[in-house]
Amino acid sequence: MPEFQIDSFIEKAIQNNIPVKINVQAGQHTESIEGQLFKDFRHQDTFFMTTPENRKLIRIIFKKQITAISISGSFKSTIRTASSSDYPFKLRKTS
Repeated sequence: MPEFQIDSFIEKAIQNNIPVKINVQAGQHTESIEGQLFKDFRHQDTFFMTTPENRKLIRIIFKKQITAISISGSFKSTIRTASSSDYPFKLRKTS
């Protein structure tokens, strides 16, 4: 996943308090972690992963360790997908 997408997704997840699933590169293996992200304001590229229920710290994550990020499976069902009537413009096929 490109770095700009990871940055954008992290910012939106923190602002909207959305639980996420993150793939973290830890040494030679990749770990998948689900929870709520919080930013450490003292350090620019450090995040805290907590449990969504009681906000207990699961892990401290550095931005350079993140390889992929997505919305947590338990939260996907509550998100409304945008319909074409939500946008004031129409997309047209170019080819």
